[in-house]
Amino acid sequence: MRVFNAGSDRLRATLAAKLGIGTSEMRAMSFVEEAGMLTPKELSVLMDITTGSMTAMVDRLEAASMLARQPHPTDRRSILLTLTPAGLHATQWADGVFADAIAAVYQYDESRDAAGDAVFLETVGAALNAAALVKQEA
Repeated sequence: MRVFNAGSDRLRATLAAKLGIGTSEMRAMSFVEEAGMLTPKELSVLMDITTGSMTAMVDRLEAASMLARQPHPTDRRSILLTLTPAGLHATQWADGVFADAIAAVYQYDESRDAAGDAVFLETVGAALNAAALVKQEA
């Protein structure tokens, strides 16, 4: 698991540098991509950072044309964060690079079952998320 995490972190850092953003900004964009839209508070909770740090990050991503602030439709005191077309393109490009790197494994090892491996990784991811929630509540 450590080797997987180290490889993932290194690739994320390389891709973030190519986009001219930091790895934290790239993580934030991934969360927004997955959710479609989030409030800054929701994103700060997901990333475990302060709201002040989140404001600064959103400012940087907005200046880089990767993220946009939109009025919240039901809460005048809040805003929603969405990816811009450039931000969506960047996250899709990064997802594609990750997918290509993973697909290369299957070219070298035809005995692997991509569908089975995907289910396994999703199950492991769900278990890790559940463990995080339990530790958070303890």
